[in-house]
Formats: sequence, C-alpha cells, structure tokens
Amino acid sequence: MPPTEFFEDEKRTLILRHTAGAAAPTDADMLAAEAAVAGYGDLALDARALAAAAGRIGKGESFSLAVGRRADAEYQVVIAADQMSATLTVIEAQGGVAANVGGAAEALGARGIVYGLDEKALAAALAAPGTAVTVARGEAALASADGRLETLINLGQIHRPQEDDKGRADFRELGLIHSVAVGTPLLRRHPPQPGRPGRTVLGAEIPAAKPKDVKFPAHLDGVAATPGKPDLLIAAVAGHPVVRRDCVRVDPILVLPEVDLASGNIDFIGAVEIKGDVQTGMKIKAGGSVVIHGTLESAEVDAGGDVEVKGGVIGQRDQGSGDGKPSGARVRAKGSVRAHHVENASIFAEQSVFVSDLIAQSEVTALEEVVVGKEGGRRGHIMGGVIRATRAVTAYCLGASGSSRTEIVVGLNPPLAAAIEASKAAAAAKRKEQDDLEKLVRVLQARTDRAELLAKAQFTLERARGELADIQATLAEQEAELKLTDKAEVVVVNAVHPGVAVTIGRKVKVVAENLGAGTFRLAVDAASEREEEVVAFQR
Repeated sequence: MPPTEFFEDEKRTLILRHTAGAAAPTDADMLAAEAAVAGYGDLALDARALAAAAGRIGKGESFSLAVGRRADAEYQVVIAADQMSATLTVIEAQGGVAANVGGAAEALGARGIVYGLDEKALAAALAAPGTAVTVARGEAALASADGRLETLINLGQIHRPQEDDKGRADFRELGLIHSVAVGTPLLRRHPPQPGRPGRTVLGAEIPAAKPKDVKFPAHLDGVAATPGKPDLLIAAVAGHPVVRRDCVRVDPILVLPEVDLASGNIDFIGAVEIKGDVQTGMKIKAGGSVVIHGTLESAEVDAGGDVEVKGGVIGQRDQGSGDGKPSGARVRAKGSVRAHHVENASIFAEQSVFVSDLIAQSEVTALEEVVVGKEGGRRGHIMGGVIRATRAVTAYCLGASGSSRTEIVVGLNPPLAAAIEASKAAAAAKRKEQDDLEKLVRVLQARTDRAELLAKAQFTLERARGELADIQATLAEQEAELKLTDKAEVVVVNAVHPGVAVTIGRKVKVVAENLGAGTFRLAVDAASEREEEVVAFQR
C-alpha cells in the first residue's frame, strides 16, 4: 500500500496525505480505522471525504485531502416565539472542548437570555446531550384585580312554612320580610389590586393591565360609611334592605300592597305601611308605626309606635268561648291608635285611642285617653264592650237601645294598678318574713349557747326591715301617682243610654235613664253624712 499519513493542521483540520504509487483497494471504513490508529479516532471524520480519498487511492493518485476536524461541544439555543421560554440542546464534543456550564451559559448569554435561568435544568441538559431541555422561563404578568362591591346580607334563601311542635306547618310564617338594625354591615368595597409586571427570558418587561376602580353610588338611602372604615357601608336606619346590582339601600318603612297568605306574617324592625287590607288570621309586628289604608280584619298588630287603620278594625266574636269576648282584631301600640271604626276588637295603647265613627262590642284600653268622634260632628258612638282610660273618655253617644252592657272605666291606670298589687303582695311577704325573724331572735336571745346563730338572725332581720321599708316607699309613690287620676272624667257630647256603667277610680254609676250631653266626674254626695265621693253626671 502506498504511504498514507494523517496529520492535523493549525486550523485543527485532519489532513489525509497520500503519495502516488501502485493502485491499492481501500474504503472509507478502512481509512477511518487508520485515522483511529494514528490517534485521531475521536475527531469528527467526514465520511464523504474519506470515501473520496479511498477512490483516489484506488487510482494511485497523490493528494492531500481534509477528511475531518477537531470539534468543540456545541450548544443549540431555541427561544420560544413569545420569548417566555428557552431550550438548550447540547451537542457533544468530538475531540474538542467538552460541554460545560460555562460554555452553556456563554451560549445562552450570546442569545440575550438574562432572566429565569434554571441551574438544575441547565445541569440536566449537560447530562443528556442531544435532548432539548427548557433551561429558562419568563414570568407572566400577575393579573390585576378590578375593584368590586360585596353584598354582606343574603336575601336569597329559600323560605318555607314554619312547623310547630306537632309538625304542623303554619303557612302564615314564611319569613319573607327582612330587617336590619342600625349598624348592620351591608356593603363592602374591595379596592382594585394592581397586578405585577412580568418579564421575558430576554429581560423585557411585560406590563400588567391597569385595574378598574369601583365606587359606592353617590346617593344611597338609609346607609352610611363606617367611621374609620370608608369601604364598609352600614345601615344608618333600621328598616328593610333592598339589594341592587351595585348598591344596597335601607327603607325605614316597609310598604306592602296587603298582608295575606302570599306575604306571610310580618315581623319588621321599622315602620310598616299596608296599602290594602290585613286579612283574617295574619299578624304584623313592627318596631315602628303601622299604617293600614284598608281594613284590619280578625288579625293582630303589635307596633312599637302608633297604629292607624284608615279602613276600620272589624273582628269576629268568639262564638265558642261563651263569654262573648272578641277574637282576632287585636291591636297593641306603644304609641296611639287611630281608626275609622272598631268592631269586635281588643285594643291597647300606651298613649291614646282616637276613633272617628264607632266602637262596638270591643275592649279598648288607653293609658291616656279615648276619643270617639270628631269635634262638631254627629258621629262617635260607643256601644257595648269595655272602654278604659286613665285620664278621660270622650264620645258623642254612650250605649244604645237594645245593645249589650257598655262599660266606661276611667281613673285607673291598669299597669300602675298591677304594679301596686305586686308591691302590696311583696310587702305582705316581707312583713311575714320579718315577723318570723323577730320570733326567732326572741327565742335565741334566751339561749346563751347560740350566740353565733343569734348574730346571723339579727343581721337577716335588719336586712328584711330595710327591704320592707324600700317596698313601702315604692308603694307610697305608686299610690300617690294613682291619686292623680281622681280628676279623670267621661265627656258625652250628645246622649247616654240606660244600662251604661261608668266607673271613675273605684266608684261606679249605672245609668238608669236617658241622659243628654254632660260630664261624669267624681263629686261629694250632698246627701251623704260622711261626704262620700260618688260618680256624678254634670250637665
């Protein structure tokens, strides 16, 4: 075989040089093996060049031909189109500098990758030549949060009739009406939260979208900002919350078309206005006043203020009880009660009762006065039932021919009378306790061996005497207040029919004949030797 040699030039290129001679058969593989024997087996050999060299050797030519090169490790870097990631593929060295961290980092830096480099991923790429490994990731922008309003009350719960202890459903108790007290949290504003800029692997900033702000509506009824917490709205008044998409208002007056099975019973913290009727069997409980434009049937109203029934109160008589007392149509008010007419009803007012036309077969109590009729009018009858007032009862006419007994009672304050009776009972019980303790003390005083028990009994006795003195003082104040009702009167504008019973304080007068206009008052009976007070009718 003619002389063949391999050598590496200054450019790290492998040269095969062949001197001409007789033709000798060879191939690329044989030449590659010779290059390995010559110490160049780890270089990158050019198979095509070796094949060409084998052909020329076979023809006996002389030549020098580049058949390989010494190659350093290569780093192929691919940047994603959105510049949010970059992959690295390591190509192993062939006789040149081996792949290393510094070379990889230099290759990445040359492509401008300056953000999000993952050192562990870089090591993985070096350990797995030929595999594309994501070695850098950008950071997406953190989305902004728009401002929002959060409703703090839930009005959307499902309502069902409530059941009693026997499992019977009460279709009047639906709980459809919501109330809030003053200070109840209603609406919270969550300010906008700015996002955070992102960054590509090339270091370019990705701006975050600007968030939208939201504000409370300029005018909201019944609500106010919390002191020191401007982003929290609370109820400024007690009432009915009304929720809209971007606001909540509080109506201090609950307005309903009517109260029936569809609305359910009403339990409301504020005032209530009913445009129509309140049907039989329904109940209204209000923290404020109640105005009913229609009729109050055999229903119940309990108000923390005044009650006005423009269409009148019409109850039904209880036929089953046998006592003839009215059933349904019950009104209780901490203020005054006003109505066009009252029939078969029970009314209690902590102030006064004013009825335009008629009170019939009803029980009416007012801690101030009861007035039936209007000044200058010819209506205002009281027929049947019991009318009580502390200060006065005024009516156009009392009783009627053929009507049941009509009782008018003034000068008595029922709560005060009840309080007096309670004080008397407490005084009697305390007086008995004092008597028992006094007997015990007398017995112990005769026993020299019971000094300790005697001291305890004497202490308890003194405490009982003090408590009795306090009760007696309270009773004296209550009875003094009761005496102020001695000036109570019953004023009749037109007529009094026989059978009417008028009670002032503890004195009673039953009218035996028709009387005209006049006033019933307490007066001294001129025919009495003891100057006894009686109920007198003064024209």
